[in-house]
Amino acid sequence: MKVFLAFEKEGFYAFTKGSSVLKLNSAYYKDFSLNIDRLLAIDTMIKLYLLFNKAETDKKISEDSRTPIPYYVLEFLGKEFKNIDFVQRNEKLKGVFANKQSMNMMYDFYKNLTSLYTEEYARVNGEEYNKMIKQEIEKDRIFVYNWIGESGGSIGLGTMI
Repeated sequence: MKVFLAFEKEGFYAFTKGSSVLKLNSAYYKDFSLNIDRLLAIDTMIKLYLLFNKAETDKKISEDSRTPIPYYVLEFLGKEFKNIDFVQRNEKLKGVFANKQSMNMMYDFYKNLTSLYTEEYARVNGEEYNKMIKQEIEKDRIFVYNWIGESGGSIGLGTMI
């Protein structure tokens, strides 16, 4: 459920509120977990989970053992699919995952974006990775992130979705 929380909300929530998505009396359980079937189709959930696993695997073998940040990859991808209905969202995601080339193109973009964000965050804030991942992404530092959200645009996925 934390994987889908990162996609639907933000990676920050997966890191900080993820444990509450399965607690019966929590707001995240009531508002998010019980409604996941209205957000994502089962096959889409499986593909998002596999994407998360790919990012986890790449993180373990990366030079810094910290990037890509799987929840950030999902958050950035999820930003592409905000404010669209269930059918349209799942059809477009089906297109992203339709073939290895389109999936890898999308993944590589977001993988690199998480690395660049991590480097920029450390440069500007001088803070450690473990502190960074427990804070919301500083969206004003990511022009591309702002462009997606404010314009409703797409980062190179338009041809895939």
